[in-house]
Amino acid sequence: MDVVFPNRAQEHNPEGPNNWQFAPERIAMLTGAPLPECATETATRQAFRFVRNIHDAEGSKERSVPILYDRLSRWIVSNESAEIVRMLNRSAGPLGIQYSNKMRHNLYPADNNLREDINALNKLIYIAINNGAYKAGFSSDKAIYETAYRKYFDALAKLESLLTDGLLF
Repeated sequence: MDVVFPNRAQEHNPEGPNNWQFAPERIAMLTGAPLPECATETATRQAFRFVRNIHDAEGSKERSVPILYDRLSRWIVSNESAEIVRMLNRSAGPLGIQYSNKMRHNLYPADNNLREDINALNKLIYIAINNGAYKAGFSSDKAIYETAYRKYFDALAKLESLLTDGLLF
């Protein structure tokens, strides 16, 4: 697993700003030190510096993370987080995970009620938080900004309430 630095490249970066980058040497502002979980890119075996390089290699204009990359086909399988979790949940055994199925957490249980809850939370997070940040951040219309802003923070409050009440874990 390759982990990008949690902040995108800055304005002064010669490759351009706002690119997700594999930068294990980059210093985190909060700690003043490199982040040990950040890695160089190994999935493609090309040692790409930026996520956009992986997308560019297959002719995509996409620039997002996460990426599930298939080394054999040399292709991005998915860049949608909920889908990736479901794929990994189904395939953990064949991927060589050392835990037995009994010991391994089931991230997408067969119980339809639980799946409905998971799907509803994924939808809330995707629409109100993931896309909401972009809607607010790139909006030039005050009404659209205020709606996205309100939905974003309402969703965060709902998630906090669910966590506080112990309904998520």
